[in-house]
Amino acid sequence: MALQPPPGLLSALDASAAALEASVSADASEWRRRCEGRGEAKGSVRVCSWQGAVRGDAHLSVASAEDARTLFEHFILYENRVRWDTGIATQQQIRAYGDLTHSVNAYTVAGSGGVVQPRLFVEARRTLCSGDLPFTNVCVDWSLDDAEAKAELPKNGRDHIRARNLAGSGCLLRAGGHRNDGRISVVLTMVGRSELGGWLPSVVVERATYGAYRDILSDGVKALQNAGMDVRFEVHL
Repeated sequence: MALQPPPGLLSALDASAAALEASVSADASEWRRRCEGRGEAKGSVRVCSWQGAVRGDAHLSVASAEDARTLFEHFILYENRVRWDTGIATQQQIRAYGDLTHSVNAYTVAGSGGVVQPRLFVEARRTLCSGDLPFTNVCVDWSLDDAEAKAELPKNGRDHIRARNLAGSGCLLRAGGHRNDGRISVVLTMVGRSELGGWLPSVVVERATYGAYRDILSDGVKALQNAGMDVRFEVHL
């Protein structure tokens, strides 16, 4: 019999999904703009903050519905992200449940210059990306599998600080405006509510996070372009 997700995991993800929806639905005027995309991503990529959440939006267009799903999975699957996102050092899927929707995953974020210690995240995830848009991937910290995640790291993870993605963290791909040229407009949104732990002042962490979101959105799209996919930045005023 296929392994089913436990009730505690489902309820934690229900709460995270509700918090994510509340963030995304908040009036745009409540979000404080922090930084913009550069180069060809200028006018397309924007990072904002609101009540402890960081949000990055990328306004894009793709050639087909299949490309839209490829775009989404390019960002949410860590086995894809680790190939182009230099911030992710390692990744592992600890458990995939039989419903093909829920899973437990771990990943590490590289440190910096031997001064900032690397971070370990362990999270439960719910991924919905079949059928029509919107696609959603919601996550929340999941400490019950810490031991298994640390067992895969050198020194049993003692050199890593345990960081956490709190309720309301996730990624969405939604339909954008109507077009007459046959392409599909989409908006890729990343929302994070994270506790990184350690000694760094919050202002330093926040500023680094804003730039990281901008670069992840821009670099991820460019990686797909370099692989031959017809995905384009679209200016959104």
